[in-house]
Amino acid sequence: MKSFQIPAMTISCGADTRLCATSPGMAKNGSWAGLGVRSFLLLCLFAGAVHASGTIFSALLHGSGQEFATAVASDAAGNTYVVGLTYSPDFPVTAGAVQTTFGGTCDAFVAKVGPDGKLIWSTYLGGILDDWATGVALDSAGNVLVTGFTRSANFPLANAIQSTLDNGASDDYDAFVAKLDPAGTKLLYSTLLGGAGIDGGAGIAVDSTGNAYLAVSTNSAAGFPGTQNAPDEYGIVVSKLNGLGALVYSYFHPTGVAAAIALDSAGDVYVTGSSLSLGAPNLAATTTNGSVSPGSGYPIDWVSP
Repeated sequence: MKSFQIPAMTISCGADTRLCATSPGMAKNGSWAGLGVRSFLLLCLFAGAVHASGTIFSALLHGSGQEFATAVASDAAGNTYVVGLTYSPDFPVTAGAVQTTFGGTCDAFVAKVGPDGKLIWSTYLGGILDDWATGVALDSAGNVLVTGFTRSANFPLANAIQSTLDNGASDDYDAFVAKLDPAGTKLLYSTLLGGAGIDGGAGIAVDSTGNAYLAVSTNSAAGFPGTQNAPDEYGIVVSKLNGLGALVYSYFHPTGVAAAIALDSAGDVYVTGSSLSLGAPNLAATTTNGSVSPGSGYPIDWVSP
């Protein structure tokens, strides 16, 4: 099993601050082996005057194996959406959910928790090998969009842009992006996204019209959907999908590892991460529609709508 270190994450949503953390602690050297992580701890803290009252609720969500929560979002009604990975065949999924049977090895999970900390719905999302979710976002209709990594040839797909893992080249990881309905009972779309090497979704954002923006780390941009003659180089890909899951564009930035993605009110896309490049930032190196960006690697990038 290949394993990677995924940190706990704090995300601010409007007036709320919601913290998703793991117990007993962080993995070291990129592996969870032997740590005995059995569950995640979900803490919701509200900013403003009620901040002094402390924790609003604390909830455990787990099965008999290891679980790890990686990302969190909230809606206007105070519901919390959390995603991550689970090794538990008895993880508390709910009746009628998108996937109620454990796929194997580890699966991604998606869960909705009410303002009182009680589970509303929960589902697996995965196939026979390693799958985990790294990002979650909501659209204006309450649909839940999720991204992450998968190494499962039988990952659950619907209206897919890419239906074959690594385009049939190997069983390395690909990124995935999936859109679930507000009840967590239907996949509106689900697709793989990847080129010739290892790929994985690092973050996802959604605009006011339902377009999804995905930040992907890739070992090779060659053959990545939507790119135009992209090189066999590692770097960051930003892909935009419309509300139906059709690919609008993919943008490749050579070098770097994506960590997060965000949008502004004009629809501009901001990506942050890390880079080994020693070159100076080149703020003019911004292109779309799959062409390769020139310039040195730098950790903050901008893509026009």
